[in-house]
Amino acid sequence: MKKQSKPAVVSSKTLLAARAFEHLSIDAQDELLALMRTMVSQNQSEINQNQFGYRIKEIREGIGMTREELSKKSGISRTTISALESGNKKTISSKALLAIATALGTTVDHIFYKHVFA
Repeated sequence: MKKQSKPAVVSSKTLLAARAFEHLSIDAQDELLALMRTMVSQNQSEINQNQFGYRIKEIREGIGMTREELSKKSGISRTTISALESGNKKTISSKALLAIATALGTTVDHIFYKHVFA
């Protein structure tokens, strides 16, 4: 029996942007994609693991959640969360990242990409 995968978590803003994008001309879509690639390229140095960790901490503190509460809600150890927030841990599985995002009541793209498109 084939295992069904869960659908990706997509924010409502992302869906609205996708719908608006569809209504642009092909030339306008190409220009927008080129601009976005440039923005990402220019800001790539800003997207490092320390800022990734910082966004977890920023969101967590913004909703008044402790590391312990996030740990219990996400199933990820408090030590791992602390290491991610401080930049001491450089990698995380997509499953763990999704668990943290869900526990924070947000999406993975919000945790990771604020500095690119803000």
